[in-house]
Amino acid sequence: MLIDFHTHAFPQRIASKTIDILKSGIKSISGYDAANYHDGSIAGLISSMDENNIDLSVVLPIATSIKNCGSINAFANDVNCIHTGTLISFASVHPLQDDMLYQLEKIKEAGFVGIKLHPEFQQVYIDAPQAIKLLS
Repeated sequence: MLIDFHTHAFPQRIASKTIDILKSGIKSISGYDAANYHDGSIAGLISSMDENNIDLSVVLPIATSIKNCGSINAFANDVNCIHTGTLISFASVHPLQDDMLYQLEKIKEAGFVGIKLHPEFQQVYIDAPQAIKLLS
């Protein structure tokens, strides 16, 4: 079984725009044009998997702001329910959320196998008190 452990996909309505934003961010940070290998959608990810003989992809969403955590985790849950055996999605939580511990309980109850953190995009240092609280 071939597993791609670090993939991204977004709801269809924002996939293309999100890919453009991410590519722009990478270019501004690194100076390089980033290559994307699909259009950012679930269908695009599955098509890329088929083309490359990938059996399972792990989708790693990131809560880039406090306000989008709920919608991101709802999408991640849909991925897990609809694409069982092909895709598995982690959840995400933002370290600066007031209800972070409650969100972690909801994530656990929903059966997610893990969470994705990305301090650079979440604008928090990994050793900040809020991040340490999340990790402990």
